[in-house]
Amino acid sequence: MKILKKKKPTALGAHNTAEDDGDAWLLTYADMVTLLLCFFAVLIGMSKIDMLKVEQMTQHFSAKKQGMTMQELSGVIAEVIKQEQLEDKISVQVTSRGIEINFKDKLLFDLGQAELKHESLEVLSKMSKLINHKDVADKLVYVEGHTDSIPIRSSRFPSNWELSSARAASVVRFFIGEGISSRKFVSIGHADTWPVAVEKDASTGSPENRRVVAVITPETFQE
Repeated sequence: MKILKKKKPTALGAHNTAEDDGDAWLLTYADMVTLLLCFFAVLIGMSKIDMLKVEQMTQHFSAKKQGMTMQELSGVIAEVIKQEQLEDKISVQVTSRGIEINFKDKLLFDLGQAELKHESLEVLSKMSKLINHKDVADKLVYVEGHTDSIPIRSSRFPSNWELSSARAASVVRFFIGEGISSRKFVSIGHADTWPVAVEKDASTGSPENRRVVAVITPETFQE
């Protein structure tokens, strides 16, 4: 009679070798996935998104959806100035502040005065329509008066501060009279503190510095 030998019991917690061999590929697969994740994380970290270009593209398409852009409006204003043959009296440019319409004082005012000249009214009327164009009708406009460094002393204008402020206010009043909301405007007098040209002769000043500037800003105003 054969005596059957009992198998030794498997130790508690021990694993079957065959099962270990069958699951070994999972470890390699997990390592590969981890390395791929690290690789793509490095690629994303090294790439830089040009936010300026993204913003410019967004603004471009937004402007196209809404209507005329500030750059396009400045072109329309420049065309009106050309048609009226006023290039030597009015200039327009797009700056970081917005569209700047520069009126030389000889177009708008007599020397040392703040009342608008009669011949300037038709031009200002055309400009008011462009300033209130539907695509910028909600934009804030700064109207700024500037003088040269020649001091003025009169009973009405004790200094260039009063003169520059009064000239800016005269232009604003005209635009309001054309039916534009008064809330659209900010009137400012700078006297001779913002020159655009060097004054070589203090006795004659510089014509370029005697001006009124209307700035159509990107800011909006509330009615």
